[in-house]
Amino acid sequence: MSLLKRFTHGVVWTVLGTAGARLFSLAVAVALARLLGQKVFGELAMLQSTFGLGSVLAGFGLGLTATKHLAELRHKDPRRCGRLIALVLLTAAVTGGLATLACLAAAPWLAASFLQAPHLAFVLRLGSPLLLVSALLGVYTGCLTGFMAFRAIACLNLGQGLASVPLSLILVYLAGLPGAVLALIFSALAGLLLAVPALRRECRASGILLDYRGCLQERRTLVDFSLPAVLTGVLVSLATWISYTLLARQPGGYAELGLFHAASKLQVVLMFIPHTLSLVTGPLLAEIYGNRHRADFVQAANLNLKAAWSLTLLAGFLLIGASPWLMGVFGPAFRQGRTIPAVIITAAVLNLAGNTM
Repeated sequence: MSLLKRFTHGVVWTVLGTAGARLFSLAVAVALARLLGQKVFGELAMLQSTFGLGSVLAGFGLGLTATKHLAELRHKDPRRCGRLIALVLLTAAVTGGLATLACLAAAPWLAASFLQAPHLAFVLRLGSPLLLVSALLGVYTGCLTGFMAFRAIACLNLGQGLASVPLSLILVYLAGLPGAVLALIFSALAGLLLAVPALRRECRASGILLDYRGCLQERRTLVDFSLPAVLTGVLVSLATWISYTLLARQPGGYAELGLFHAASKLQVVLMFIPHTLSLVTGPLLAEIYGNRHRADFVQAANLNLKAAWSLTLLAGFLLIGASPWLMGVFGPAFRQGRTIPAVIITAAVLNLAGNTM
């Protein structure tokens, strides 16, 4: 299959899965904003940012590690791939478990000292298992991406998105903010249940057997690749979390955070384009690099950049123009933040280069 055909095949399936998942996520966010109100929606944003930072630490860059090495080695060294998959799965279970225990222990201190909201300690503890589930799901998704199993990933994203809608609506209606956090956990579990058999099928098709006994032979990979990857991810997540905490600590901060969180959902819609393309070109570039095909590597990189820039700039202008109406969809109280999306989307476009490579 030619490079262009492989790129197009991957993009089509990734668009179907990711677009569906993003639409479900946006629909859930709109529903939650209306059900919870502006202030509590801001508290949910703070919790999601905290869990997001914890998930980056728990994931330890293992999903990206799996993607890179499987894309590069799955045809050349199936035995090593079996060891690598076993290693990242075991490591994710350990780091995710430790992160969950740390969140359980530190929840009262985090809620009182940083979030200035002691009542959120219970919800932080309630959501702590999300760190373990997210770490495992990240590894499984990273492995599937390394196999370039874009159809399986699309089905996973759609299934997870479909599950999140009724779960979120029912649990939030019954339990409010704790219900929203439980919905996050159950949605991630739904994704994990779909990812496990999908990875087994890909391993079987490629003749890869997981080798847990010999997986420590690949431990150097954790130092050489996973550690730099998690440090990079932590810097971004930590900066976001600190920004959220600084805003939340201001008078009326959680209500303002609710406005910002609603506007950021529009940024997620915009960044869908480069994110989708990177999911395809990431493993494709890793495979080409492993095969030392320099001309194809340059062609794929240029194709990714041109597609991402042209499509994202067009979408950015459309979103900025529609932002006053889009903010009103979240509820009447959110209309006051109609200028926020323009600033967020402009910043996202300026930062596009770092998100497309």
